[in-house]
Amino acid sequence: MTKEALFPCSSRACSPHVDPFHLSIFPFFILFDTSSKDDDVSSRFIIKRTEPSDIFYFTNPLYKESKEDKLTLGYDTFFNIKDIEVAYEISTFSITVIDQSDKNQIVGIFIFNDTPFALLKLEEPDPALPENPGLWEEWFKMNFQEERINAKQCLWLIYFVLDKKYIEDNRLLEKIFLKVHLSLYTTLNSYDSVLFLLSKTQNQDIENYIKPNEEEKNEEGNDPDADVKVSYSAIGTIQSMVNYIYDVIKEKPSDKENNFVAYINRRVVVFPIIEIRMGNEYDYDDLENIFKDQTPPETTNQFEDFFIAKLIANQDDDNKVLVGQVNDKAIGMLSISTDINVNFLIKNFELETYDNLLKPDFMEAVNYKRQLISQEKKEKM
Repeated sequence: MTKEALFPCSSRACSPHVDPFHLSIFPFFILFDTSSKDDDVSSRFIIKRTEPSDIFYFTNPLYKESKEDKLTLGYDTFFNIKDIEVAYEISTFSITVIDQSDKNQIVGIFIFNDTPFALLKLEEPDPALPENPGLWEEWFKMNFQEERINAKQCLWLIYFVLDKKYIEDNRLLEKIFLKVHLSLYTTLNSYDSVLFLLSKTQNQDIENYIKPNEEEKNEEGNDPDADVKVSYSAIGTIQSMVNYIYDVIKEKPSDKENNFVAYINRRVVVFPIIEIRMGNEYDYDDLENIFKDQTPPETTNQFEDFFIAKLIANQDDDNKVLVGQVNDKAIGMLSISTDINVNFLIKNFELETYDNLLKPDFMEAVNYKRQLISQEKKEKM
């Protein structure tokens, strides 16, 4: 396909103004940043839906009495579960984390459910909790100051486990937490939040967690409490997650005692808000870098130097440039124009399905005329 076919309005000389019967605005040039920050770290991890075989890594008998098993036990103890397989079987959605730098080893599993009480085990029955674990909304709204929560648009994180190698690397932990939640929201695009419920005892453990001192070793160079520290470090990982990507939901004042603390992760935390505005000359450097770095050479070579700068500088009543901005940086642009050779498009593309780009009111008149002509032909036959 030629450049003219791809961009039929690439010059004002080639096309007259759109007639009043056709659509008045057309996208001319679209550019968007598809890269992510710290790609070398982010691309290290693969996120996928959990399969039954993935659970085997953390339940494999070969790992019994190993540090991996003690860490898994630490997560299991904290979340009050005896079997990861049970958590997986009752899950609504679950995610497996794979580390490509470690021979594609499974290094983590995150399990989500549509109720916070799926794995809840209490020493004594709590009359304040709903009898049906799935009907938690009313209980939640009675105890927490978050009116926008909708059971149809949120999930609860009920369990996760990560390999011991990430215990003390907050940078890697943050990348994993971000990618897991990004994957969830991308896959389940109608969901706007993930919640995390802890008992106040569990929450106190998280708040009181202090990273173990690695220098505490005996004369033989061994740490007598190493196994305990590995198990205890599961709490540190959970602490890192809630501090990085979750916010505490305030409790509602009530005469009834609430024994739980709720955290929330909102979609907008993972997907930053994009501001849309008119383009200006200060956007050129950001947009030019995106264009050159993420566009195949055979495409960029079709355009003259400073092509984007000229689009921005030559804006007028018929040609505009919209820019998407995140944190004061341009991350994409859309060039639109009313100056288009519609006849060229109709001639070269099958646009009948799209009413030949005609405006709805004019198309209604055309269809009505067609019906009259068809009816007249039938009457003559």
